Amino acid sequence: MEQTVLAIVDDTPDVLKAKLKREWEAIDARKEAGDLDFDVQRARALTIYLGLGLTYKQIAESVGIQRGWLDQILRYGRFMNF
Repeated sequence: MEQTVLAIVDDTPDVLKAKLKREWEAIDARKEAGDLDFDVQRARALTIYLGLGLTYKQIAESVGIQRGWLDQILRYGRFMNF
């Protein structure tokens, strides 16, 4: 019988950035597949990771966008949640 060991890793900024990058790539893949609400999903992901303690600079570096685009996506997310 094979056992799997799960390691509990603290959510350091580097771990959070890696998780965000994977989530961002998954959203991009759904965009390529024709999913229409990918911007809402992007905004939701950015909001979550801001709440977890990442800075705007860390998020922008992680997903590869400029600060201006980050602000626009977050603004769009706030509009959609209104």
